[in-house]
Amino acid sequence: MYIQNNLENRTEKATTRFDVMEAFEALSPNGKILLQDCLISGSGRSFSNVSQILWPRATKSDIKRLGEFLQRSTTAGLTN
Repeated sequence: MYIQNNLENRTEKATTRFDVMEAFEALSPNGKILLQDCLISGSGRSFSNVSQILWPRATKSDIKRLGEFLQRSTTAGLTN
């Protein structure tokens, strides 16, 4: 019974779609600041590496989408 439940849980996790925007929203303030700092400093590689460490299930397109969102948010915040 335990093995069957464990297998079902793993299967459910594997088929659950990862949403990088939800993951970012759930991130601690320090984690959000770290990612913003990577973008502001102009180090796309650092941003990508940190994102992969935080969310191993994130794809390159997930990370790109998050980076574009954060850049737009930062730009909008600076102009207001």
